[in-house]
Amino acid sequence: MNNLFLITKCSIINNLRLNKLNKRFNKKGKLGLGALTLAIYLVIIVFITGYFYLMNQGFSMIDKNLILVLGIVASSLVVLFSNLGQTNSLIFKAKDFDFLSSLPVKNSTIVISKLLTIYFLEFAFSTIIIIPVIINYSLFNGFDVLFVLYYLLIMVFIPFIPIFISGLLSLLFSFIPIKDKTRNIISSILMVVLMFGFLFVYFTSMNFSDEASAFNFYLKLGDWYFISKWIISGFSNVLYLLLFLGVSVLSILLFVLIASIALKYFHTERRNTNSSYDITKQKYEKSHGITITLFKKELRQYILTPMYLANTIMGPLMAIISVVLLSVNYNTIASSDVFKELDASGLFSLVIPVAALVFLTTAPTTASQISLEGKGFWHLKVLPISFKQIVISKMMINLMITIPGAIISFVVAVIFIKPTLLASVIMLVVMISVVLFATIMGLLFNLYLPKLDFESPAKVVKQGIPVMFSLLLSFGILIILGISVVTMYLTASYITGTIVQASSSILLLIVSLLLLKATGYQSFKKITY
Repeated sequence: MNNLFLITKCSIINNLRLNKLNKRFNKKGKLGLGALTLAIYLVIIVFITGYFYLMNQGFSMIDKNLILVLGIVASSLVVLFSNLGQTNSLIFKAKDFDFLSSLPVKNSTIVISKLLTIYFLEFAFSTIIIIPVIINYSLFNGFDVLFVLYYLLIMVFIPFIPIFISGLLSLLFSFIPIKDKTRNIISSILMVVLMFGFLFVYFTSMNFSDEASAFNFYLKLGDWYFISKWIISGFSNVLYLLLFLGVSVLSILLFVLIASIALKYFHTERRNTNSSYDITKQKYEKSHGITITLFKKELRQYILTPMYLANTIMGPLMAIISVVLLSVNYNTIASSDVFKELDASGLFSLVIPVAALVFLTTAPTTASQISLEGKGFWHLKVLPISFKQIVISKMMINLMITIPGAIISFVVAVIFIKPTLLASVIMLVVMISVVLFATIMGLLFNLYLPKLDFESPAKVVKQGIPVMFSLLLSFGILIILGISVVTMYLTASYITGTIVQASSSILLLIVSLLLLKATGYQSFKKITY
């Protein structure tokens, strides 16, 4: 048990780079950083609670348990998708296995420590969905102490089954006898197909002409992921609770057993594999401009890193879903007493960009692109390539992903909300301006805090400090743009709210461009490898 605690502790400290933060900040700095992190976490909880509150206006009319189904399924999907690529690199192909296996510890202890590290990070993300669900259910159905305690207990076990499923799929896929490059390409394609397949089913399952039937999709989610029904029924029937807890615990124990056996096989195979390179088989591509060549390099790396692709493509997907949810509920929300004296269409024209951008700006690819260069970063410094060309090529990848998500969200909002032409133009300008701002700031964060000596891409893409700062920034954007919604709500003036939102988004973009010009190149030159 002591060995497990020590290995897990070291793994978490290493992944979060707490030692570097400990050296950089004094006691007051650490307290300030902790207070800031807690404050931002609470802001996230408040935002998602408010978002679910709007959704529950319609959900409560169909089924009071619908918000519980949505919360459980959404939390499970987030854990599942984020771990499909992470489990393989953090457990089965971890670079520190040779060191850990030399210690007097069992393979099962190593697997459990890795799983606990994954669980610790995923549980933090899971709570920002489940806690708002508990709050909203209590607001609409009355406060019940036993209900709250029950779901706080359930919250601890919800990530277990998704972690087991993602880990098992990663393990089975790793046994396929193909080259790593081919495996990564197939894995990335499957990620994209799976995510957009879900989006396709989401749209085709909803009848948007009938608001009541549009909620049938969420009722079907409970049938598809039947575990959610066990959880909901477990509150009144202890047998369902025991069934859920038993399956959750057994699934993790089974994965530990299987992974412990497979772990040694993978690392023995890696040591026995001799890499070879035949220069006669090298393919020569047609030459292009420097910027296009760099872009193709970035795109190749993006496609060949499944964890990288999954972590960044989730934002646009969630943005589209959140806008559709708001749009479907538009008539129900607009007819409520709260909006009787307000221009509901104008207010939603301000809310839609906020709902979309909080996801579109969560994980920009630029927040990890410098770090992913790894020890090969020195190539960028010695080759005759300008800093501007490097910046543009890296930004193009993120814009290639987020701009389509912003445009699709915009089109959905226009179809359902039917804002004025001026409101539509301002909405689109705000979304594109803030996406550009987040793209630039992600690159700056990575230039300020690069991590070139990573063990696996997952530690850069999911656990890197620049990525964390980008996540925090997305909720800072939420607060700044949310002021426009509050302004309109208090003043009952759409024009005032629009001026606040449009001016703040353009100002953010200008500030980011000035920061990039003033500090970007200097930070680039200071990076050592």
